[in-house]
Amino acid sequence: MRKGYKKCIILSLTILGLSNTGVTAFAATYGNGSNGVRNTEQFQVRYIGEAWTNHRGNSTWIKYYRNGSFLGGATAYKDSWRTDNGMVYDSVTIWDSMNPWAPKTTFRYKL
Repeated sequence: MRKGYKKCIILSLTILGLSNTGVTAFAATYGNGSNGVRNTEQFQVRYIGEAWTNHRGNSTWIKYYRNGSFLGGATAYKDSWRTDNGMVYDSVTIWDSMNPWAPKTTFRYKL
């Protein structure tokens, strides 16, 4: 009984550790350090979208779609009246469908 208990604990900790590890399968960055967007795919089930800008009067965004339906997005907008030189940042996490026959998740962006 005790040996089975140890195996169960080890298996549970292994599964927990693997589920919290961010393995990047695909990452794409568009733009530069002062104005851009990034799409990161993790485990082929989760997408992390990021948008940033430090240009006054500018916006950047990344939006996710599946089968033409909007799933979510991130928008970074810096007002033209803002005087500081700080970065404006936004992010979003989108979960992919677990159905292998589901339409692909796609993203669009604007710099």
